[in-house]
Amino acid sequence: MLSKMVTDRMKASDSVIAALTNLGPKLGAQADTAFSPLLKKGETVPDLALLAALMVRLLEQRSAAMQKADSAHNDELADDAEPRERRDEAARQVYATLVEVKQGVMALFGDSWVAKLRLPNELPQDPAALSRLAEEVQKALQVTKLPKPRLAGVKSFDAEPWIAQLSGPSKDLADALKAVQREAREAQATLIEKSRSVAAFDDVFSKAVSVAAALLRFVGENEHADRLRPSVKRPGTLEPETPVTTGDDAPEPDAGSGSANG
Repeated sequence: MLSKMVTDRMKASDSVIAALTNLGPKLGAQADTAFSPLLKKGETVPDLALLAALMVRLLEQRSAAMQKADSAHNDELADDAEPRERRDEAARQVYATLVEVKQGVMALFGDSWVAKLRLPNELPQDPAALSRLAEEVQKALQVTKLPKPRLAGVKSFDAEPWIAQLSGPSKDLADALKAVQREAREAQATLIEKSRSVAAFDDVFSKAVSVAAALLRFVGENEHADRLRPSVKRPGTLEPETPVTTGDDAPEPDAGSGSANG
C-alpha cells in the first residue's frame, strides 16, 4: 500500500500526464500554422508533440521509481513488527525473572545484598536497559560469594538456578534487540532512497507542469492551463481547482432591497 504523500503525488501526476497526452493532435497543426511562415532554408518546425510525449515518459519513469521506493520502505517497516514483538516478550520475561531474583535476595540475605548484586531499587522498563541489567546481575551472581541465608533451616544457597533462569530470556532479549537495530538501519536506508525518489519526482513534476501549461496556452487552451498550478505548500501536487461560479449559482437579490419606482 502506497503512503498518502506518494498517492497524492500520483493523482497530480495523472492530471499532468493526461494534459500532455491529449495535447498531441493539436500541437502539430498549431506549430505548423505558427512557425511555417517563419522558417528559413533548411529549418523545420519543432516537434512539440514529441516534446510532450517525452515529458510524459520522463514523468512516468520518475513516478514508477517513486512508487517502487515507497513500497520497499513500507515493506521494510512491516518487517519490523516480528522482532519488536520478540523483544517485548523477552523483556517481559527478563523483568519478571529479575523481580523474582530481587525478592529472593531480600528474603534470603536482606536488603543490603540487593545493591551488592547490582539490583537497583526500581527495575527499568526499557528493553535495552533491562538487557544490560540482566547481564550485570548474572555476572554479580557468578562472582559474588553469598553469605549464609538468614532463614531458619536454610544452611546454604546455590545461585546457579537464578543464573540459569536469567540466561535464556537475557540471551533472547539481546538477540531481539540486535534484530530490531538491524531492521531500524534497513528502514533508514529505504527511507533515504524513498526521499531521494520523491525529490527526483518533484523536480520533474514541476518542469512537466510548466511545459504542459505553456503548451496548453500555445494551442489556446488557457482554461486548462490555469488548472495546472503547482502547490506552494505541498511539492509534487497541484493546487485544488477553484469552483467556477456561473450566473445560475449567483445568490438571488433580496426582494426587499433596491429602490421602488414612483
